Amino acid sequence: MTSERLHPNLGDPVTEHTTSLENALARAEKNEKEAKRLLEDAKKKFADGDIPQSRLDELQRLYDLAVEDHSRTNRES
Repeated sequence: MTSERLHPNLGDPVTEHTTSLENALARAEKNEKEAKRLLEDAKKKFADGDIPQSRLDELQRLYDLAVEDHSRTNRES
């Protein structure tokens, strides 16, 4: 936060709301991509016997939640 930033209640609420939605959408997209990367890596490690099924299942749930969050964020923006 910079010293130039105005108090949130004095700024333009439409601009601030749009920016917040854009930030949320960008974060949701980034989270989904990272969850997918982790899941793909886990699938390879599971196939090689390096991680247990439980870890693969955890990462699958993480990816599913990230996809759901990204989809919800898209609908709200």
